[in-house]
Amino acid sequence: MHKSIKSLLLAGIASMAGAANAVTVGTVPQLAGRVTVGELITSFDFPTAGQVVDEGGGTFSYMGNAGDSSWGFRWALTANADPFIAGSLTLTNTTASTQTFNILLSLPVDTLAGVVDEKGELSLRLTDVNGDGGASLTLNQWHGLINPFPPLLDMPLLIGSVFSCGGGPGCQTDLFPPATATQRHGPADHGGKPVDSIGIHMNFDLSPGDTVLLRTRYELNPVPLPASLLLFLSGAAGLFGVSRRRRAPATA
Repeated sequence: MHKSIKSLLLAGIASMAGAANAVTVGTVPQLAGRVTVGELITSFDFPTAGQVVDEGGGTFSYMGNAGDSSWGFRWALTANADPFIAGSLTLTNTTASTQTFNILLSLPVDTLAGVVDEKGELSLRLTDVNGDGGASLTLNQWHGLINPFPPLLDMPLLIGSVFSCGGGPGCQTDLFPPATATQRHGPADHGGKPVDSIGIHMNFDLSPGDTVLLRTRYELNPVPLPASLLLFLSGAAGLFGVSRRRRAPATA
């Protein structure tokens, strides 16, 4: 991993780890975020930073916006501790030079102890907003994360991809349908620890005066044990019970 990107990710996760680990997963999934633009670092507690809507079934939507004179940020996200993170992030570079954006989303989730299937996806729309006739974006990193405290870059997607348009003022370019990736993960991949949080990490360079709309999703799905293994475990448990009864001492 590029040293500067790794440093940004480590710094972001270090500052978010205390807050995320202190969160009790309750009614509203405690989705948190951190956006670094150049030297400016902004942290978000999405349940309190904007509007939250209960979509039912443990899924909540988060909507809001933030930024300053050098960048703008809008979000429309959904999350469920079951677990997944999904939605759109719109970022604008309002400066006169290319800016590097580093984004980290994290979510405490219901604990998963077995094998899981990861799935990630990303689509985008890049728009020339300042009217200079062109726009460009270099995606340095997209990773789905399991247990991102401490950090472990996990499932990659479209690393190093370049997107651009040059068709005149207001030009646009799209990545659609979404790029996708899947991966199977076992407990041994994280030192035998169960999954208790997930995250998405993105790092990209955006041309001056332009906007990118990112639509992304990262989810985990538990892998059920094969029926033959379940039958074996059930039989083994039964034999263990019979053995214990046979060894039980007689009572007077």
